[in-house]
Amino acid sequence: MAQAGAAAVLGIDASAEAVVAAAANFPHSGLQLMAGDAAALDGLLGDAQFDLIVSLETIEHLGDPVGFLQALRRRCAPGGTIILSCPNDHWYYPPNQQNPYHVRKYSFAEFRALAEECLGTADAWSFGTAPPSASPRCRSRGRRPG
Repeated sequence: MAQAGAAAVLGIDASAEAVVAAAANFPHSGLQLMAGDAAALDGLLGDAQFDLIVSLETIEHLGDPVGFLQALRRRCAPGGTIILSCPNDHWYYPPNQQNPYHVRKYSFAEFRALAEECLGTADAWSFGTAPPSASPRCRSRGRRPG
């Protein structure tokens, strides 16, 4: 995003090791990285708002996905965009199994209903079970009302 012209980019990851690796691999003057818990965004970010929020493969790890999505909405500037994804664990795992690091599996319908309940109606949705070389996921992209 910084290379594409964003004035400033903030990246947050739960892993301090991932933050160190990202800083080493993606140095850019407009990039700030921090380790933090996605469930505590309000404490991490204060009143900051952003024109674009991207959260990939996060929601399935959280015990309070509603609180997380509501925090994203509060952090999104008027007219801003939120892009979310979650893995299609129903494709990866049989019904009686799940990723041990995920709190829950989401079907596309469940993910969409939860996202729209918290963020409002999305401008676009896509869902895919990609070829084996790509990771299947469901994505939403919605604009916050201005």
